[in-house]
Amino acid sequence: MLLNSIGVETQVAYSGPEALDAVPEYKPDVVFLDLGMPRMDGCETARRIRATTIGAEIPLIALSGWGRSEDREITSKAGFSHHFVKPIALDALRQVLAPESIGG
Repeated sequence: MLLNSIGVETQVAYSGPEALDAVPEYKPDVVFLDLGMPRMDGCETARRIRATTIGAEIPLIALSGWGRSEDREITSKAGFSHHFVKPIALDALRQVLAPESIGG
């Protein structure tokens, strides 16, 4: 995985419900969500994460093949901090993970 290759510790969830369970357990510094996840899409997952105490301040990053302006508007309304279209450039990834970007 690209994140591991640059020294970032990761925890993977394969669906929206798994992500909702993982956030309070692992208390991540940042959450990447695909918009087309099974069982619960990324926007609904983001809204539910934002509704939790721990998820209110975590940067949420949409990483998807969907990059139209309408998609970006939807992710913004769902509570995402950033929206990137796959494949994400390594420099953009490093920038969004910089301590000043994630509140560290």
